Amino acid sequence: MKYPFSTSADAIVVDVEFDGPTGIGTAKLALDTGAVQTAIAPNHLAIAGYGPSTPVQPIQILSASGVANAFLLEVLAIRALGHEMTNFLIIAHTLPAAPGVDGVLGLDFFRGKELNIDFRAGLITLN
Repeated sequence: MKYPFSTSADAIVVDVEFDGPTGIGTAKLALDTGAVQTAIAPNHLAIAGYGPSTPVQPIQILSASGVANAFLLEVLAIRALGHEMTNFLIIAHTLPAAPGVDGVLGLDFFRGKELNIDFRAGLITLN
């Protein structure tokens, strides 16, 4: 299946849905092949029931703005671009000033798949 994106936007933004202990959350994540791991803002994770009582592991991450403290946690399932990953480790972290973006969809989501980004047509295919 092909998914449209805006070729004039500053980032390729993907709608993501994830399952949590108390419900389903949604987020708009920037497709980021430079990010090793997927990251979602904690306020979006809270909607699905992830919070202070959720088992997390504190970590430090390196980003373009330097080293930051974050948390590694496992979401029950995450869905994007017609694919689902279960028991998926993500980083709970708020990106610095990224309007309209709630995190990044990183390489960990795409490993083992074929990702095609057609900038002429504004279409993404993930097989």
